[in-house]
Amino acid sequence: MQSVFLFYTQAELGAPGYLSRTGEQGAETLAETVFSFLTEGFGINIEQNFEKRSTSLSQDEIWKSFKDSNSFAHALSASSDFYQDVLIVAGSHSRTLKTSEYIAKILALPVSVDDRLDKYINPNYQSGTLIDGLNNLVKVLPSVKSPKVILVATSLMSIVEWVKSLKLKNYSNDFEKILMHSSENDTIPSVLIAGFTNEAGKEEWLIDLPELS
Repeated sequence: MQSVFLFYTQAELGAPGYLSRTGEQGAETLAETVFSFLTEGFGINIEQNFEKRSTSLSQDEIWKSFKDSNSFAHALSASSDFYQDVLIVAGSHSRTLKTSEYIAKILALPVSVDDRLDKYINPNYQSGTLIDGLNNLVKVLPSVKSPKVILVATSLMSIVEWVKSLKLKNYSNDFEKILMHSSENDTIPSVLIAGFTNEAGKEEWLIDLPELS
């Protein structure tokens, strides 16, 4: 199994339940970047059945249930049947979900939620972390249609913790500095692209880590 993952971090919140103006601008730019990445980089035809998907997302009650982590495996399966080429998965923090709304709207795709996907080691988080969520995700993926790209909405600290745990040969402590810089101190989304392979039970993450210029 081979998969491409695009991780994106959170936009800044403003008033309760809303992104700040800076956060909104960052989320809008992210959505446009992701759209181009999928259509130009992978030749994915997002426009095909776009209106039909958009109508379904706004009217069919089934998609609302996918905000519950307990239905994550079912959500992935239904999302894959809905549109095979791209899956969107996200943690449950309000920043994560608000940022993901911009992606979901421009792609007309549902978001499947797993609480762990935007969590990192913290006494306040008891359900697990991004590391646990990804371990579960890659186990569930073989049971759904093979997506070309999986979009993962997470948090900056979760990505830093997860990448450190991989013990990549090209890892540098500059990685966190680069993420902080590209996200303007965690106020706008930053992205990381990774490849995942599972050959004969051997799992491997392939990441071309950014470097300080």
